Amino acid sequence: MCVSGDNRYLFTSDKFGDVKQIDIESKEIVHEYNKAHPSLVLAMKATNDGKYLFSTCKDGHMKKLDIANKDYSYDFGRIHES
Repeated sequence: MCVSGDNRYLFTSDKFGDVKQIDIESKEIVHEYNKAHPSLVLAMKATNDGKYLFSTCKDGHMKKLDIANKDYSYDFGRIHES
């Protein structure tokens, strides 16, 4: 779980690799990144400017999500062994 750098959004994940973007003020889910990863998300970090979220999973994959556009920005693929 992590908060965006601009403190607008909370990000959570589950064991299936899904990531949810929650608006902190309204407490509503504003976007679901279904199957963002092939397995359990282990770490997430938002950039200080609130533009991107980096996430990694148990299988060693890393992705960059575009917070404003609610889309996948870049898939780094498998960056390390699990």
